[in-house]
Amino acid sequence: MKTLHALFRSRRLWLAGLVAVLASSMLAAQTRITAAVNNAARISLSDSLHPMASTQHEAGRMSSTSKIEGITLFFNRSAAQESDLKTLLAAQQNSSSPLYHQWLTPEQVASRFGMSEADLATVKSWLTAQGFTDISIARQRNLIRFSGTVAQVESAFGTQMHYYNVDGEVHYAPSTALSVPKALGSVVAGVGNLNTFKPHAMHTTPAKLNSQFVSSTSGNVFFDPASIKKAYNIGSTYTGAGQTIAVVGQSAVAMSDIENFQSAAGLTVKDPTAVLVPGSGSSTIVSGDETESDLDLEWAGAIAPGAKILFVYTGNSSSYSVFDSIVYAIEENLAPIISVSYGGCEYANASVIPALESIFSAAAAQGQTISVSSGDMGSSGCFSSSSSTHSSYEYELQVDYPASSAYVTAVGGTETTSTYLSDDGTYWDAKGSSDIVGGLLQYLPEVAWNDSASENTLSASGGGVSQYVTKPSWQAGTIGGQAMPSSNGYRMVPDVALYSSSENPGYLICSSDYATMGILNSCSSGFRDGGSGSTSGYLTVIGGTSAAAPVFAGMVALINEAEGYTSGQGQINNTLYSLAANTNYYGNTSSAAGTVAFRDITTGNNECPASLGSTYCSSTTGVETSYSTLTGYDMVTGLGSIDLTGLLAAWSPASSISTLTGTTTSIVADNSTISSGGTVNFTITVKAASGSTSPTGNVVISVDGGDTSNEENTTDSATKTLTLEASSTAGTSTATYSTTLSASGTHQIVARYDGESNVFANSTGIATVVVSGGSSSSTGSFTLSATNVTAAQGSSAASTVTITSVNSYAGTVDFPSSTAVSYSGNATLGEYGCYTINNKAVTAGGTATTALTIYTDYNTCQSLGSATSSAVHFFKGKSMTQKAANTPARSLPYGAVAVAGLLLLGFRKRVRALALLGCLLMALGISMTLSGCGGGGSTKTTSDNYVAKDSYTITLTGYDSTTSTTTASTTFTLTVD
Repeated sequence: MKTLHALFRSRRLWLAGLVAVLASSMLAAQTRITAAVNNAARISLSDSLHPMASTQHEAGRMSSTSKIEGITLFFNRSAAQESDLKTLLAAQQNSSSPLYHQWLTPEQVASRFGMSEADLATVKSWLTAQGFTDISIARQRNLIRFSGTVAQVESAFGTQMHYYNVDGEVHYAPSTALSVPKALGSVVAGVGNLNTFKPHAMHTTPAKLNSQFVSSTSGNVFFDPASIKKAYNIGSTYTGAGQTIAVVGQSAVAMSDIENFQSAAGLTVKDPTAVLVPGSGSSTIVSGDETESDLDLEWAGAIAPGAKILFVYTGNSSSYSVFDSIVYAIEENLAPIISVSYGGCEYANASVIPALESIFSAAAAQGQTISVSSGDMGSSGCFSSSSSTHSSYEYELQVDYPASSAYVTAVGGTETTSTYLSDDGTYWDAKGSSDIVGGLLQYLPEVAWNDSASENTLSASGGGVSQYVTKPSWQAGTIGGQAMPSSNGYRMVPDVALYSSSENPGYLICSSDYATMGILNSCSSGFRDGGSGSTSGYLTVIGGTSAAAPVFAGMVALINEAEGYTSGQGQINNTLYSLAANTNYYGNTSSAAGTVAFRDITTGNNECPASLGSTYCSSTTGVETSYSTLTGYDMVTGLGSIDLTGLLAAWSPASSISTLTGTTTSIVADNSTISSGGTVNFTITVKAASGSTSPTGNVVISVDGGDTSNEENTTDSATKTLTLEASSTAGTSTATYSTTLSASGTHQIVARYDGESNVFANSTGIATVVVSGGSSSSTGSFTLSATNVTAAQGSSAASTVTITSVNSYAGTVDFPSSTAVSYSGNATLGEYGCYTINNKAVTAGGTATTALTIYTDYNTCQSLGSATSSAVHFFKGKSMTQKAANTPARSLPYGAVAVAGLLLLGFRKRVRALALLGCLLMALGISMTLSGCGGGGSTKTTSDNYVAKDSYTITLTGYDSTTSTTTASTTFTLTVD
């Protein structure tokens, strides 16, 4: 409880801070567009051509009538605004300043650092004149979203939109650099969502049989939540109570996976709150991305089981990505902590870095802390191991973005060594007759994570020097008594590092993403597959810096709870580096638990090992290919790993602030399902976490992302500010809101309480309403078209399939394996060939594309699928059955890894190493579906496993997902030569 003196002092500090804020805000919102917007006078946008949009991947021009949704025009700040923001951010992290931890609301960010109303009106008028629709302005007035046809995009931005086929995946992107009218050049920071090259998930899977944990059946060990808490000395005093973590993704998840994980780990079963980014399409599960979100949600919640977990994700619109999830979490200020396990190389994302840096800095001003995976490709952040051809930039020293942002904490990777992986009772409980959850006994000494040599692909802690983000002030001075490395004035990555190997020892998760993890019934019996199928008894094991980022996000929630930071603490790197500079808080891997805050990692590197050869590593003599660990800070493990008990002890004396009373906000609809044009009423309740005083102030309502240019609108896509009124229940206040909704589908309503001065913390509530019978319902029909393709015998080829809406049809087109694809021609296509194709959604009046990828090699088809796989199919319903082998089959050892499930395209799997391992197992009489082993009843040799050289006519039929009588077909030619 505060003393009266402290209360008055905090009020004076707050008033002083308010005066400073008001004085500074006079710098904002100055009109910067002073000339008439003339399309003839143009200026190019630098770095706006994606490096994968090259002639070698060219697959034809997009139809001029195709529609692209969610296009984003990002705005920069004026020089005065940028200077003002940096001054504010410094003051917010200075405990001697009256602005210390005085966070801004999104509306305050808009007023002080956003575009002026006049400039927004000018840009909106120009977009309207170009024919764009669905124009909406973000709450922070730093971007505008809109939709339009390809023809409108090409005209407005001076480019052509083309398709690009990259290893069987079809993408679209501008074929030339973008440009805008010169009058807008000074305010435009970049254009987003004009290509479908999305950030990639930062997870890895094990390359060897390694699927037992402490039990009588194996000596292998794995991290479960109780074990990782022992490893990083995470006590039980704090649980993250009163905190909120937003995990971002680009796929829906099966909540049963999260529940199974919590049950297996002995945690309270509590579903995260799913938040679909408005306008991003329908909620859809995407293989690979589902695995990533399972991992992130499970482990962030495991470290901070008392925290509220939001899952902010995008739907099936091809133009949206996890970047939109991040932006939405910041625009709506959904949570004080954001966990990001995605990224892409800086070079490929250069066009959006200035724009996203502006948004991330706004997050810092709002008090949001962002934890980001540093990457899994070591020092070669741009390398694409799935690509058949490589550009020179892929071999260069590169870091990933957003890990290199100046406003996030980048989390790199460590691992332990085989010395500490034995369940002999020293580091792990001695194995018994059953699985032991929480079997780790003490901290496992760490080295830099680099499994590249053993996994036969790049698999190491991402780190290095940014080429675009300047060096922050906190990356200076000394760490552990050693000067920071030289970086030529640019940001260094990572900041900290945590266990990331999938093998040494690897993380347990629960995921129904069979195509990625290869487990049929993940966690149906504890952490094991409890079914009777081929993966019975298996564990689901994963790694990568995507495991480290949510673990660190959970740690931040515990720190916030311990320090009373109910509204967050913004960018924490200044504090991290300041504490690490104190040798009292800095130690090594042999330091006793709780005696230091950071453990310096001084063994290992993130090199591309010579054993991988020129396919992965630079062949240029004298070119540096990695970074090594050092005493103090290094660009492999950053400041090192964390002892959380020690970090909490160090944090307290460095950070003090009067504690805000936490709050919870809920929003409840009187009807969660209405007809188009109906009205729905909401009750918003804000409750204090303690005490009888009722929260006061305002609640801001946002419908489907809102639009600050439409403040008074109470229909679709609106924002509204409401005043709270005290209720009859002590410590509780309420407000009411009504809105009319017309467009069919799911609408999302966010109620954000911004807190009150130095008394109450902010909080957010979310509700959804489903509207039926609106303009977006599935009426009309659709057409299909597909491109002719040629494949070399034994290889693959992808036909671009275009779905076109007719008579305002909107829906999802399915391609069921039993009826979608048929052919005429040589019978070997049906015997030895297979295909993959994904279902696809199309909007009313728009077009969408997917790829029908055909494989002409029997062994490849067998490696890619199994009888239970829904991803890979033989033609005309021919099943992917496994033929009997000559030797008697026997089951894998209890819990062995599902090797075949790891041999799928699109992820950095260790195909050759796994195939050889599978061959060894088959030689021992262990039945598996693998190719290339030679001998055995089902294995074909290269002389008879190819589709014959010939011309084939392929017929493709699509079906509306809800009305099977709504169908369309197309034919195309496959030439095998």
